[in-house]
Amino acid sequence: LAGFTSTSSAVVEGQPFAALYGGVWERNEDGSLATDEFGFPFNAAAQDVIGDPNPDWRGGLGTEFSIGGFSASVLFETAQGQDMWNGTRGVLHFFGIHPETANISVSDRDLTTYIGDVIPAGTPFRGNIIDFGAGPVAADAEWYLDNGGGFGAVDEQFVEDASWTRLREATISYSFPSKMLENVGLSSLQLGITGRNLVLWSPFEGADPDTNLTGASKGRGLHYFTNPGTRSILFNLKFGF
Repeated sequence: LAGFTSTSSAVVEGQPFAALYGGVWERNEDGSLATDEFGFPFNAAAQDVIGDPNPDWRGGLGTEFSIGGFSASVLFETAQGQDMWNGTRGVLHFFGIHPETANISVSDRDLTTYIGDVIPAGTPFRGNIIDFGAGPVAADAEWYLDNGGGFGAVDEQFVEDASWTRLREATISYSFPSKMLENVGLSSLQLGITGRNLVLWSPFEGADPDTNLTGASKGRGLHYFTNPGTRSILFNLKFGF
């Protein structure tokens, strides 16, 4: 439906509409990661479904109230249970810009790198110590330049929970008493301020899980340097004669 050759939003028999489809890890019969001779996981021969971009449920909660001349309203919205492919995070790993790739690690044992080199015990290196199931290994630049974040890396590792809740809109206004307006020729006067997309709560690491790389299309659940929703503040003045 949309996306890239490596990761896409697709129609797959028996799966939800617009399912995320991409590269997956090769796995053993018990479901654990299969690893190569150096202890690193590797691509399966065929792609598969890696996530469901459709929320389990959506909802909203709003209220309005007035106290004296003041009135206010707030609107919260939420979408829960959907997945999103965070291609942005993968590219940041590839270029060594993601904070995770900047860690300086030291092990008390010899570690093997993705290309088979050995980092002696006690030697600092830039990267991370990871156990994929066959013992600790050194995930250094070679790993992040290939399967750990490179172009064509296994896509399932960048699928995240994209549930979100946001304060969609909040408004507060004040209506001046009519007695104050008698000498200025007005029957009513109201000042107000409205904020939209003020706060976002989400476990998703990208900018905004309520956006989509391919916009208003049949494809969904794709994040690749996607711009976040705009936050705006509006002032308004209403008056009557």
